[in-house]
Amino acid sequence: MKLSKGDVQTALIDADIMLYRAAWKHEGDDVENAYESVDSMFEHIFYVTKCVQYIGFLTGRGNFRKDIAVTKVYKGNRKDTIMPEHFDAIRDYIIESWDCHVVDGIEADDALGVCQSNMDKTIICSIDKDLLQIEGLHYNWNKGEVKYVNQHEADRLIYKQTLMGDSTDNIVGIPKVGDKRAEKILSNTFDENGDVLSYPDQCLRAYLDYYKDEDLAKEKHDETYNLVYIAKHTDDYRFKEEFEIPEPSYVF
Repeated sequence: MKLSKGDVQTALIDADIMLYRAAWKHEGDDVENAYESVDSMFEHIFYVTKCVQYIGFLTGRGNFRKDIAVTKVYKGNRKDTIMPEHFDAIRDYIIESWDCHVVDGIEADDALGVCQSNMDKTIICSIDKDLLQIEGLHYNWNKGEVKYVNQHEADRLIYKQTLMGDSTDNIVGIPKVGDKRAEKILSNTFDENGDVLSYPDQCLRAYLDYYKDEDLAKEKHDETYNLVYIAKHTDDYRFKEEFEIPEPSYVF
């Protein structure tokens, strides 16, 4: 899909991805080279999306998901990860030179989801597949791909991820349910009485089939759903800190 001038007003940028990419790429290198990589990523996004303004987000302190996770510590598999040497300097550069916003209590993904769900003519710019839960335009700069995700596709991904969990974030889901099995579960659109099952119904039924106990199944289902679900509204019931959509910065 190719964008024309006027299709996009605001680019919503996952600056977390930029930070980690520039930091690892220039590990052991001059930090000025990392700054240039960051500049190039922003300029590339502006060129492809033809946006007139942008909002970039970085994940800050705290995370409501850490309070929700009971089965396993949320992102506990990353606790011993050593950050690259220029990480803090690049983060400061992204904040100060590119006016990106640090969000506390939530993740950058949630901020992006809220903005796209409540603003007109936006495009989420990220390589994170989780953000495809959000209806609207998406730009994946790894693939060089612009695509539109409709509401049906977005909802299906939410429940697919609820079934699978996410090993990269230490989220369990239903054990041994991977991509193919999750797709098969969500394709079983009728129950034994021939009634149509919605994605939420299909997902919960799969948890019941695995855990057998109704209370335990719902508990595990709700935990996973609340961990994988990307926020869409500022009054999301999981938020413990207030979040407001910031004013965009203009592209010059």
